[in-house]
Amino acid sequence: MKYNFSKQISIELLLWGLFFLLSACNGGQQKQKDTLPKPPITEATGYIVPKDSMIPPTIVPAGKPIVVKTGNLKETSVVSALLSASAPKKIIIHSPVKREMSTNGFTKPNVIKTVEDSILCKDPEQVIVKDPFFKDKNPSNFFYFGRFQGLKHDQVRCMIQDKSGNLWLGTDIGLTKYDGKYFYHYTTKQGLNNNTIYSLFQDSKGNIWFGTFNGGVTRYDGSYLVTFTDKDGLPGNIVNCIFEDNSGNIWIGTKKGLSMYDGKSFTNYTFKQGLAANEVRSIIQDASGKLWFATYGGGISVFDGKSFYSYSIKEGLPLNHVSSLFRDVEGNIWINTAYEGIIKYDGTDFYQYTTKEGLGSNSIRSILQDEQKNLWFGNANGSITKFDGKSFRQYGINDGLEAEAIRCSLQDNNGNIWFGTRGAGLIRFDGRLFSQLTGFEVLGKNRIESITEDKAGNMWFGTFGEYVTVYSEQEKGGVLKPIFQKFGNREGLGSRYVFGMTTDKNGRIWFATDDGGISVYDGVKTITYKKEQGLKSNSASTVFCDKTGNIWLATSFLGVTKFDGKDFTEYSKQQGVSSNHVKSIFQDSKDNMWFGTAGGGATKFDGENYTHFNKSSGFYSDTVNCIVEDRLGNIWLGTNGEGIVRYDGKTFIRYMDESGLKNNYVVSMLIDSRGNLWAGSYSYLHFIKSKNLEKIDTANSEVFITSFGIEDGFSGTRCNTGALKEDKKGTIWIGTYDRLIAYNGENRTEKIVPPNLKIINVRLFNENVPWKAISVNRDTSVTLQNGATINKLHFKGLSKWYNVPVDLALKHNQNYITFCYIGITHTQMHNVKYLHMLEGRDKGWSSPSDKTEISYDNLNPGKYVFKVKAVSGEGESSNEVRYSFLVNPPWWKTWWFYVLITVFAAFLLYSFIKLRERKLKQDRELLQKKVDDQTFELTDKNGELQKLNLEKDKLFSIISHDLRGPFSSFMALTSLMAEENDSFTKEEIKEFTISLNCSASSLYRLLDNLLQWSRVQQGSIPFNPKTINLKSVALEATELIKQNAEEKNIEFVIDIPEEILVNADNNMLQSIIRNLVSNAIKFTSQGGRVTLSAGIKAEDKIEIIVEDNGIGMSKEMMESLFYLNVETGRTGTDGEPSTGLGLIICKEFIEKHNGTLSIESEIKKGSRFIITL
Repeated sequence: MKYNFSKQISIELLLWGLFFLLSACNGGQQKQKDTLPKPPITEATGYIVPKDSMIPPTIVPAGKPIVVKTGNLKETSVVSALLSASAPKKIIIHSPVKREMSTNGFTKPNVIKTVEDSILCKDPEQVIVKDPFFKDKNPSNFFYFGRFQGLKHDQVRCMIQDKSGNLWLGTDIGLTKYDGKYFYHYTTKQGLNNNTIYSLFQDSKGNIWFGTFNGGVTRYDGSYLVTFTDKDGLPGNIVNCIFEDNSGNIWIGTKKGLSMYDGKSFTNYTFKQGLAANEVRSIIQDASGKLWFATYGGGISVFDGKSFYSYSIKEGLPLNHVSSLFRDVEGNIWINTAYEGIIKYDGTDFYQYTTKEGLGSNSIRSILQDEQKNLWFGNANGSITKFDGKSFRQYGINDGLEAEAIRCSLQDNNGNIWFGTRGAGLIRFDGRLFSQLTGFEVLGKNRIESITEDKAGNMWFGTFGEYVTVYSEQEKGGVLKPIFQKFGNREGLGSRYVFGMTTDKNGRIWFATDDGGISVYDGVKTITYKKEQGLKSNSASTVFCDKTGNIWLATSFLGVTKFDGKDFTEYSKQQGVSSNHVKSIFQDSKDNMWFGTAGGGATKFDGENYTHFNKSSGFYSDTVNCIVEDRLGNIWLGTNGEGIVRYDGKTFIRYMDESGLKNNYVVSMLIDSRGNLWAGSYSYLHFIKSKNLEKIDTANSEVFITSFGIEDGFSGTRCNTGALKEDKKGTIWIGTYDRLIAYNGENRTEKIVPPNLKIINVRLFNENVPWKAISVNRDTSVTLQNGATINKLHFKGLSKWYNVPVDLALKHNQNYITFCYIGITHTQMHNVKYLHMLEGRDKGWSSPSDKTEISYDNLNPGKYVFKVKAVSGEGESSNEVRYSFLVNPPWWKTWWFYVLITVFAAFLLYSFIKLRERKLKQDRELLQKKVDDQTFELTDKNGELQKLNLEKDKLFSIISHDLRGPFSSFMALTSLMAEENDSFTKEEIKEFTISLNCSASSLYRLLDNLLQWSRVQQGSIPFNPKTINLKSVALEATELIKQNAEEKNIEFVIDIPEEILVNADNNMLQSIIRNLVSNAIKFTSQGGRVTLSAGIKAEDKIEIIVEDNGIGMSKEMMESLFYLNVETGRTGTDGEPSTGLGLIICKEFIEKHNGTLSIESEIKKGSRFIITL
């Protein structure tokens, strides 16, 4: 026993060691897995219409058309906001006044050493930016970000873009950073000295400087704030401007003087050192390295490091109040005066521009120069003036711009132009890409149904209710100005509703109208065809000119009609078109005609055969609104609700919202001159670059779709079918339900500016963590908002700007981690997709998703690197950002614990060896005991064999004993009958016959039991259960033994309901009942009673009971009933023989049915056998 206990202890210890070692193999789980399924691809089978099911098209000769001669088109007068720039006024500026320090009464500058005192900036308030607001009348696409969009204040005084692409806004309630998705607000709560921000600047080291009203200047390095005021040596606390010179010195313009900060001390300049005036509003540096200072009240000072050279009214400057300075890409310096316009200095001469020359205001607050070298002037009256060197373009209320004043402006890295205003917050100008026309004074109706371009380059716009407007440009005074002309009833159009237009190869304009037939204009006259001239209907929804000059019309719900100038040829469902409601017509490069229909999908007609592509033939939609062909010969189909479908002749590839499509109802499409695909839908315009189109095949079906919506400057409510056209200049014209929109492709920057990706936060347990507070006190225990407690976090420090922990080490039970990231961009933010991967956990990059966070939990201990990258809507990838962190193991998975386990395992091994030696010794001792045990076992087995032989002998004895009786009776009777046959009466012969029958029956039952017992032992008895009627089986089984009961005057009763059904083998069940009833009769005395009854118990069990009031059995006899035993075999009450085989067979058969047999018996009172099936 002592050895066994030690053995058990050692095994348990080894198992525990294995448990600790193997527990390290548990896998971590990713909380969230982004998936972006590939677009579905199906085989394009199509249905070819049998020729024998079609009839030939109907040909109707064209009658004499209606001809109307046209004169000059009526011109609609439009007040143009584009003005020719008058020659600026050259002003005579005399030589500046030189003021040299330390001479002529001017003193040396005051130098004050300072000590920087930094404070940790608290986390900013983060607000998701809501969709921008825009005016109802907004032809130039100005979009507003104010308080309703999340901005703190509606006055933006200053603005910069940092090196990461963030916009920084100085407002009257603090500093705001904007990354394209979030506003981050900094106020005095975060550590600012003052909330009113007057100026902003980012230095060459990446620090953000901001000047405040009465709060001095503050430098922010992404983590700490350092503020300088007059107490630190600054001349004044109202800071108007900040600038860094070529040497890296920071210049600060205040209301009380100018200061230069070299990182250690302030060098201050005022009027006493030669500055034109103490209030400095703006600072620039020219090509020669000289610094220019705009002062408010003293004009301009130019500083060469030793002397100031001043320009004022005395030297010819129009005004001493200069609000700002700007240096353009050509080196010209622009000088903004308070109310005398702007002055351009080209290095030699000064030129003045005022409202007389075309400025929108003489008081200009901001200047920027865009990528096309246009100058944008922000005016004090809230308007904006764009100057291209030849003309001035004014933007104001009629253009969708409404503000009290323009305070600042910039063009971001993506090409967007931004304006900070007073009263209107931050404004983004999207008119460079999109411009729009609305209003009855120009188009007559806002709803544009059709567009075409004539051979002169004029654009024709068909409207819903006001005929056609012709747009052209005419040079007047050196400036191209828009001209709008009306083409309507006076010119021969028969309807106000023009649903389709096209220009044929001869330059003629064709019109498809509602109830006005079709018309064609050749520049001199308008020719109209209606039903009277052979047209099938006066209403047509679209018109198309094929390569041979034939005109194809979609007539109202009557199919299509081809017009060759002489005859109308009509095609409908009877000729093979899939539907009579045709919405679009197109001819591909192989000369196949395509018809997009409503209700029938698309039909391809090759001149002989019609092929249908609709839902019944495997296509995605029964409505095809538009059809185009790309440069590789692929057909693109726009559907209702099923997106865009690409057809390469063999397969269909469908692109929907999961591929970047913002709306799946595509109503118009265009392949432009560069091979790009354009698609108009409800409220969106979509764009796919040609290089992306050409990469598509069945193996690489993904595509990057750029979408333009309201936030991008596309403000149409719904594009119209067929109203999408590119003109010769590359402008894309889009007709919508409420306006005409032009996409000015020539202004679209081609420079690749992918999103600048940043990890902006790391959360634990899906909650923000106060990393700054923890970094100050590393022993801090923090309870998060969801109740989770975190402590003992280890990290080296915090990253700048976003305060993300560096080299984070997590505890094993605090590893529910979330990464938040953003691709900083201000264009197409909603189209940016992100891919991520966790090295050490993920096998590869995730699918692209627009989600900006991902969570992981239950990570195994180890080192991990989280990687993320962004992809723009046009497929341009960002930089890859990596974040390394560590999940520490629990104590039972540390190296020292493994060493301890190893030592302990070695000890266990040593102990095991010693125990093994002891065991071998004990085994030798036990071997002899086992030999003795085996000998005893052989002896025991021999006894069992003898017992089996004895049972065999008993069986033979039983058989010989029980067979002797029936055979003896049988032989005696037959001998007696043979010898004295003639002396027997009929009654005696009958009695002998009955006796013989009883002997034969007993013999038969005995032999039958022996046969069944033998088959049971061999396992060869068949078992075929089925549903049978229990009472019928009982009656059949007891038919032969009723006589035995009658002979013994025993009352035999069968009490079984007719409706009881049982699932059993019929033969086995009969044998069971027959044996049990026969035994009951056998051991019941004369005049007794035997009952066979049955009933249904709970759980669908059937109970069969054989009960008698016979001699009964003792307890010892009941225990040996089911064993072959000659002692237990006893004769019946009338001497009937009994072997005991019947009960053994019954038990075997009942267990075969998964049933039970129980016995209740008492001597002299009877027995009760209960069967449960």
